[in-house]
Amino acid sequence: VVSTQSTGLNNIDVLVSLQGERVGEAEDMLRQHCEDEGAARNQFTRKLQDIENALRNLDKHKGESDRRNDRLAEKLDLLFKSIQEQNTRVDKLTQDMTNGMRDFEKQLGRMEPQIDRQKDLIENLKEDRDRHQNDMRNLRNKLDDLENALRRLGDGGRGGGGGGGGPSVVEEVVV
Repeated sequence: VVSTQSTGLNNIDVLVSLQGERVGEAEDMLRQHCEDEGAARNQFTRKLQDIENALRNLDKHKGESDRRNDRLAEKLDLLFKSIQEQNTRVDKLTQDMTNGMRDFEKQLGRMEPQIDRQKDLIENLKEDRDRHQNDMRNLRNKLDDLENALRRLGDGGRGGGGGGGGPSVVEEVVV
C-alpha cells in the first residue's frame, strides 16, 4: 500500500511539477504579453500624439487657408462688382450707339433725295464742263485758223492785191 501511495505521491509530484512548469511558462507568457502590451501601448500613445500634432497642424493650415479663401472671396466679390459696372457701361454705350445709328439712318433716309439731286447736279455740271471744254477747243482751233488767215493776208497784201471775186480769208475762217 505504501508503494502505491508512494507511486501516487510521485505521480502527484510529477503532476505538481508539470503544473509548476506550466504555471512558470504561463507566467513567462503573461510577462512577455505584458511587455508586448506595454510596448504596443507606448507605440499607440506615440502614434496618437503624432495624430494629435498632425491635427493641430492641419487646424493651423486650415485656419490660414480659410483666411486666404476669405480674402480671395472678397477680391472675387470686388471683381464681380467691377465686371457688373463695366457691363452696365457697355450696355449703355451699346444702347447709345444703337440709338445714334438709328438716328443716323433716319437722317440718311431724309438726305437720300438731296444726295440724288446732288448727284444729278454733279452729272449735269460734268456734262456742261465737257461741252465747255469742247467749245473752248473749237474756239482755239478757230482762233488758230484766224491767226493763220491773218498771216496769209499780211503776206498776200504785198503781193498784189487779192482782188478775185471769192470770199476773203477772214470770211472763210469766221464761217
